[in-house]
Amino acid sequence: MPPFTNTRFPHKLLFVLWLGLLMVTGQVRAQRSTGSNSISSPAACTPAVMPVIKPTAPFASDATEIFICKGGSAILDATIAEGYTYEWSNGNTISTSINVTGAGTYFVEVTDENGCVGISNKIKVIVNDKLISPVIQVSGPTAVCESGSVTLSVPYIEGTSYFWRKDGKTIIKGAVTSITVTEPGVYSLMESNSCGAAYSKKPVEFIIDHPIPAFAITSDKPLSFCEGDSITFSAPVVPHATYVWKKNGIPFGDGQPEQVIKEEGQYSVDLMNACGVYSSSNQVAVTVMPAPEAPAVTDGRGCTNSRITLTAKGVANGMYQWYTSEKGETAITGAVNETFVTPALSATTTYYVTASNGSCESARVPVAAIIETVPAAPIITVSGASTVCHGERVILKGPSLAGLMYQWKKNGKAISGATDSIFYAKQSGAYTLEVRNTCGSKASSNSVKVVIKEFVMPPVVQGSGSCEPASLTLKAAGGSSNGYRWYESSASDFPIPNATGGTFVTPKLKVSKTYYVSVVQDGCESEKVPVAALILPFPDADAGETLVIEEGQSVTLQGSGGTSYTWEPATDLSDPNIANPVASPRETTTYRLTVTNQAGCQDTAHVVVLVEKTLDIPNAFSPNGDGVNDTWQIGNILEFPGVKLEVFNRWGNKIYQNDSYQNDWNGTYRGNLVPVGAYFYIFTLPSKRQLTGYLNVVQ
Repeated sequence: MPPFTNTRFPHKLLFVLWLGLLMVTGQVRAQRSTGSNSISSPAACTPAVMPVIKPTAPFASDATEIFICKGGSAILDATIAEGYTYEWSNGNTISTSINVTGAGTYFVEVTDENGCVGISNKIKVIVNDKLISPVIQVSGPTAVCESGSVTLSVPYIEGTSYFWRKDGKTIIKGAVTSITVTEPGVYSLMESNSCGAAYSKKPVEFIIDHPIPAFAITSDKPLSFCEGDSITFSAPVVPHATYVWKKNGIPFGDGQPEQVIKEEGQYSVDLMNACGVYSSSNQVAVTVMPAPEAPAVTDGRGCTNSRITLTAKGVANGMYQWYTSEKGETAITGAVNETFVTPALSATTTYYVTASNGSCESARVPVAAIIETVPAAPIITVSGASTVCHGERVILKGPSLAGLMYQWKKNGKAISGATDSIFYAKQSGAYTLEVRNTCGSKASSNSVKVVIKEFVMPPVVQGSGSCEPASLTLKAAGGSSNGYRWYESSASDFPIPNATGGTFVTPKLKVSKTYYVSVVQDGCESEKVPVAALILPFPDADAGETLVIEEGQSVTLQGSGGTSYTWEPATDLSDPNIANPVASPRETTTYRLTVTNQAGCQDTAHVVVLVEKTLDIPNAFSPNGDGVNDTWQIGNILEFPGVKLEVFNRWGNKIYQNDSYQNDWNGTYRGNLVPVGAYFYIFTLPSKRQLTGYLNVVQ
């Protein structure tokens, strides 16, 4: 037979093999989907082993449902024969046991060598939150009269057991979240789950009350007592009752069966429980008698084995009581006056005294009988440094003890007026303190050396200025090299870093600023001296308007625009270096003003002082043609070319005008002589100054 040469055959064979494999695979998958342990195929399938999952302790091995705490875990273990493959429901194919931390239903599938699949039992894992203290909800009143009930409940929480307790003993447990109680007692709850236990925040007390029998208020002392004393009222003790004490019908107190009474008034009490309100059968009237004010006292002092006189003030003799203790005991027999002399004492002793008004005593006031002993040698302590700069002081302190007299000394000599326990040393020297008591005993202290350094002279400074933004150089003198401290302000505690020289260059300034500088010598600093860095606008000189004076007169020049002034020429000026000198020029003069501001910048201005000669104006002339005074002759008129003259009659009519009068008016108006009489004239000088008056025209 010839060889088979169809080249498509290998592809057909491959297709047949693939189709067979697909059928087998489909049967296996069908089996898994139906949960069958065998495969329906011509070849028999050995059933797969059915693995059993068991949780490990602390869970029961046969549990199908287990609880874990949030954040906790549980181990599920399966025994699987060798040669089998497996896959847990969480995807694990490596271990025969898994550690689960989340909620869900867990199982495992095993596959034998024939591809048969077996599915294990299933275990449900429930994750619980950590319990918080439950709050018991109460349905109805927790106090009843004679009989009744109340329902207690809490919300249900999955996986939680409930343990109800009465008076600390469990009465109900399990999944019960609500109970109804009819017996009195204190009820509480414990909740428990896989995370532990939680106890109710507040127990609930169920009370069964009974009617309260009639009762009365009782007192431990008489109802009338002195101010400052007290009595105690009592009412019967009734379990669970509320006590409402009243004074003059107004509630007061702390709700207890007993009340301490310090004020007068009408007192009663109501007892309340679930059966009602029950009032005391009596109202008790309290009277408080006034007590005198406590006396003012004076301690006494004495030496060892001396009798000491103590003094009190406040009431008359015979109305005092002296005691040896603060409370209790009886008064000292016969000690009823404002003075009390103690027996001989060897140690300081405290007595007590009261003032009486015949019925009541004041509070006891302590009075000390002080026995002076030899004082211990005082020790001086220094508050701060014992070496300070000039102007500072060293604080020296001795012990502050009652009954001691102090005397400070410098270099062994007493300092006048230094008799306190504290001394402020302002001079160098060796200081000691001597103390003395009233018995004359003395003791001296240690010696403390105080050094006050010499005064540091402040620097001499030189500021700088500019009339435009600039960096300025400020100068100081009087200190050593690197012995200066420059500051941004007088209040600054910290100097400008690295600014320790006698010159300081400011940053570029747009506005004026004041810096401060000091000198440091031997660790001490002088006072801070201001140094001006001035940024000022250019000055604007103003010498004023043109001034006009008559010959021989003076005028004040009006200069402004700077801080210093210079006038030129200085001739005929009262002071050429002030803003407003008095000028007395003999002739018209132009003055030049130079102004300078604080930054040294200058500007100039000019002013003219016009000196006008005096016109000699006669008040009459006679234009009668006799050749004498026929025209109005004005003296010095030729010195004022351009003088304007105007003449008016009594009715204000202008009868003559000449814009450059030259002594040529002959008394005519429109060719005719004016009538004899008085006329008003106005001379207007070139400086616009006007001269006015009256002119008489005569025959």
